[in-house]
Amino acid sequence: NILNLFYTSKNISSILNDVIPTHMLLCKQAKSSLGKDTINAVRIIILSMTTSPEDNMEIEVINEYAQKFLNEWIVNHNFITVFIFKVLRTLNYFILSKYAEAYDQITRAKKYVNYATGSYTICEFNFYESLVLCALSTTAESHTRQEYIRQIKANQKQMKSWSKSCPEN
Repeated sequence: NILNLFYTSKNISSILNDVIPTHMLLCKQAKSSLGKDTINAVRIIILSMTTSPEDNMEIEVINEYAQKFLNEWIVNHNFITVFIFKVLRTLNYFILSKYAEAYDQITRAKKYVNYATGSYTICEFNFYESLVLCALSTTAESHTRQEYIRQIKANQKQMKSWSKSCPEN
């Protein structure tokens, strides 16, 4: 699974140049649109992560590419891929310390959370939402900070529940 390789820190260059083409071919042969869409979501994120933040032209091309696929996924009702992509984009923006953009992505992902029930991307969503809220809470107004902290606590409670029911994860 491409997502497993991505989340377990497999060499990104290897994923992009070796794993993705092989998996894409398998998905085409199996006529798996979900597989192809997930691979494209990961490909876009890897391209975003490996492009210099100063290369505005390349970033613009990647964002146009991403928007094209995102629109296609929505039209095709492939909402789990939309969710996965938004969660991955949250991670990407968080790594770049672009917390407002990360918050925007995690908020947009929330709309699709029910389509990912039972997938580990729900855990990633929960974790990255907490990280983003922690980062934003340092500069948020008191009332907003309290809302963020309440959500972080709810997320941590859920993570604790998940860890008790499946400690090997």
